[in-house]
Amino acid sequence: MLDFLRRKAQSTVIQVAILAIILVFIFWGVGGNQGNGPNSLATVNGQMLSYQEYQRLYDQKLNQLRAQLGGEIPPGLLDNLGLKKQILDELIQRMLLSQGAAAAGVMVSGEEVRQAIQEMPAFQKDGVFDMDWYKQVLAGNRMNVADFEASVRRSLLTAKILGHLSRFGGVSEAELRDRFNLDYSQKRFSYVTFEAADFEKKVQVKDEELAAFFETRRDNYLAQPEVNLSYVLFPFGAE
Repeated sequence: MLDFLRRKAQSTVIQVAILAIILVFIFWGVGGNQGNGPNSLATVNGQMLSYQEYQRLYDQKLNQLRAQLGGEIPPGLLDNLGLKKQILDELIQRMLLSQGAAAAGVMVSGEEVRQAIQEMPAFQKDGVFDMDWYKQVLAGNRMNVADFEASVRRSLLTAKILGHLSRFGGVSEAELRDRFNLDYSQKRFSYVTFEAADFEKKVQVKDEELAAFFETRRDNYLAQPEVNLSYVLFPFGAE
C-alpha cells in the first residue's frame, strides 16, 4: 500500500486523498452521528465508540486529576476544564488514527512498544531497564501496565502515520520563496496626509499647561554638561 502511494505521489487523486486524511486529523471529523445501540456513544466512520470505553478513560483522567490535587477536586473545576469534551475528542482522535493507520498499512509491533518503554529513563536503574521499578512507577501514578502500553502504542502509531503523511507534503525552496514574497513584498496601505501648518493656529496652549507638561518631562530637556574655558597660549621657544 505504502509503495503504491509513493509511486503515485504526484497523482492528483492521491494528493487530494492525502489532503482529506490530513484535514480529518486536524479537525477530528466524526464520520457519523450518535450511535444507535444502547452501548454506543457515537460512531466514527461507521465504527462504534462505546460508552464503556468513554467511562474507563473518564475514570482514569479523574483519578489522575484527583492525585494531582491531593485527593480533592474543587467544585466546578471539571466543567471549567471541559473534561467530558476533552475525553470524547481524545477517543475520536484515537479511532481516526487507528482507521487512518489501517488504511495506510501502518502498524506498531509489540517489539517496538517494548523497546520504546525500555529506553525511557524513568524506568531505568543505572541505565538499565528494571521491570519491577517499571511496575512501581506505573502503580505510583495509578496506571496499569496495559493502559500505559496502549498509550505508548498510540504515540508510536501517531508518529508513524504523521511521518508517512508528511513525506507527501514537502515544500521546495522555490515555494518558500514565492510564499515569502507574497506575504512580505505586497503591502497595501490607505493613508491621509496633514500639514502641521494647517492646524498650528487652531491649537492654543496655556502657560500653566506648558509648565505642567515641562515638570513631568524635565529630564528630557536637560542639556549635556558644558565647560567654558579661558586660556593664554605661551608657545615654547618664543623669545
